[in-house]
Amino acid sequence: MPNAAWKDAERQVAKRLGGRRNPFSVQGGVDVLHPLWAVEVKLTARPPAYLLHGLQEAERHAVGFGQVPLLVVHPKGSPHDLDVVCVRLKDWQDLHGSI
Repeated sequence: MPNAAWKDAERQVAKRLGGRRNPFSVQGGVDVLHPLWAVEVKLTARPPAYLLHGLQEAERHAVGFGQVPLLVVHPKGSPHDLDVVCVRLKDWQDLHGSI
C-alpha cells in the first residue's frame, strides 16, 4: 500500500504548504511536518454537507475587495474558544503562501 490515496493527499497538502509528509504519522504524529502548523489531513469521499454549504455561502457573500470566505463552526453549548475555523486551502495559500 505504498501509494495509498490518503498518503498522496498528505503529500500534496505538505507540498502546497511548504512542509513535508510525516511517514510516521500513523504512530501518533502529525500528518505534515511544518515549522508553524500541526497539520492533519483527512481524506473523505463525502465532506460534511454543512461544511461545503457554509463555505459556499461565505463565497457568495465575499464581495468586498480582498474578502476571504471563512466558515466558523460553533459546537452548541461550548465556549467560542473551541470554535473551528474553516477556509479553503487556496485561500489560505493566497494569504500565507507556503511558509
